[in-house]
Amino acid sequence: METNAVAQAVQTPVSAYDALNKTEGAPERELDLNAPRFFVQMGWNSIEVDTHNIVNRRLLRGDITPCITRRRRDHLWSIPDGMLIPGSETRDKDGRETWGDYYIHAHHEAERLLTLEGSAERKDGIFEVKALTANPRIFDWVDLNATFYPNGISNIPVKNMDVVASLRARLSAIESNPVGEIVIRANPNMPATVRPELLMIEVVAIGEELVKAALAVDAAQQSRLRVTHSGLSLKRGDEDYKREYDAADLEMLLRTGVPQKHDEARMTSTALNMTSQALDRLADGGGGNNSGMNAVLELMRQQGEQFAQQMAQMREEVAKVTERASRAEAQLNGLKSETKKNGKDKSE
Repeated sequence: METNAVAQAVQTPVSAYDALNKTEGAPERELDLNAPRFFVQMGWNSIEVDTHNIVNRRLLRGDITPCITRRRRDHLWSIPDGMLIPGSETRDKDGRETWGDYYIHAHHEAERLLTLEGSAERKDGIFEVKALTANPRIFDWVDLNATFYPNGISNIPVKNMDVVASLRARLSAIESNPVGEIVIRANPNMPATVRPELLMIEVVAIGEELVKAALAVDAAQQSRLRVTHSGLSLKRGDEDYKREYDAADLEMLLRTGVPQKHDEARMTSTALNMTSQALDRLADGGGGNNSGMNAVLELMRQQGEQFAQQMAQMREEVAKVTERASRAEAQLNGLKSETKKNGKDKSE
């Protein structure tokens, strides 16, 4: 009896985790519906998103943006059961309780955004930064824009692959010198023990996801441009025919560096049409008839002149659209600078 008691006393202790896992199964952590989720897009000046849980309902290029829980007011009858915030009811001008508030949780809106992007035929490149979602305090502690874009977020390289190269260079610099390269925010709520060298692994993981986002959107935009160029090479009346580049095409050409195929495609299409008409005219005039041949040549000359005029007009149109896009980008950059300045003034 004494021997058994001693043996039991020296048995290897079982940890609380192992004991719980044996009896209850793996411990489950309750899902936090209010935990912020973080998104980014790397291929467009700006993308409008279908949710108020994203600040300003926009994702600016390269700017990591949180999706947060928001309080919303709506008709009482349209608020889902059990979601009405107690005490939020208000009356209309006739004294009837009509309005109330409820929360739209960050988790649900983030999942909806991912579902919309995943099911879209044309991907916009909306990307969740999971490394930051897993450790959201980094967003409060580190100025990620200043860390990854030291020349300012408005000066991100134009082309997607140049962004990739720039980010990879930043990651190398951060790994070599985290103290000098990671920009810590002036946050009074940040623990005094937080130091750049301790955040290096998390910051690098976030940067690597930005690289993946830039590569993914570049591939998506090149795929969309292939569809555009296929449409430009078709004749009017053909299925999927496209007359000219639209604004989205022009920005994708800018981001990917893919050369414009508009002139080449239109020239091929026009040449085919001219040849077809010329052969029809030749058949009408007789194969060995000089007058028929002269008519063909005259027709081709006239159509060549028309084609040259069309090409000149198209070049002017493309130049105008490009100029408008440049002005819009400059205005957007000005708004960003003004917003940033106003934010600094308020903080001071």
